[in-house]
Amino acid sequence: MTCGVYEIVIVATDERYIGSSVNCDNRWSYHRSSLKGRNHRNPTLQAAYDRDGLSGLRFTVLEECDKNIVRQREQHHIDNTECINFSRNYLSDPVEISKERKKKISKALKGNTHWLGKKHTADSKAKLAAAHSKPVYVKYADGREVTYPSRRDAAKAIGVSPSSTLLDWLKGKSTTYLNRGIDEVRWATS
Repeated sequence: MTCGVYEIVIVATDERYIGSSVNCDNRWSYHRSSLKGRNHRNPTLQAAYDRDGLSGLRFTVLEECDKNIVRQREQHHIDNTECINFSRNYLSDPVEISKERKKKISKALKGNTHWLGKKHTADSKAKLAAAHSKPVYVKYADGREVTYPSRRDAAKAIGVSPSSTLLDWLKGKSTTYLNRGIDEVRWATS
């Protein structure tokens, strides 16, 4: 059990994620599990894992230290490293961000105005709701035919992502549903 500061390096790009833990081995196991489950909260790490797998990442303990100073040592490494966890502090306990680090964050976020300060209108919200609530027809290989009230409900019943996998099926971009005991997936007709 190693208490300290660690880094996860994306081998292809040499980008780094800095973290700390009282048990670095368990923390690395948690990161691997999150990546494999496609729900890691750092999108850059998740994208690298999706592209290159675990062999595309390198985990290293940078510094072993006492648990009483582990957060401060992590912040030191974050402040003195170009790392990919700059835009959000993933620590469960807040740590004050230094002025140097704030400058790096500010510089990195300059020009990022995508949807900044905008809100959906009532009309656009209604259109989004309508698009997500179209019924989906699924014909299973065992002969069952089910019409789900929405894409989300169908995806949940099948056990896939409503925004990628199921949508690809509905658009005809993929037929991987055939491997799941499903003969047909389509938008239900009214």
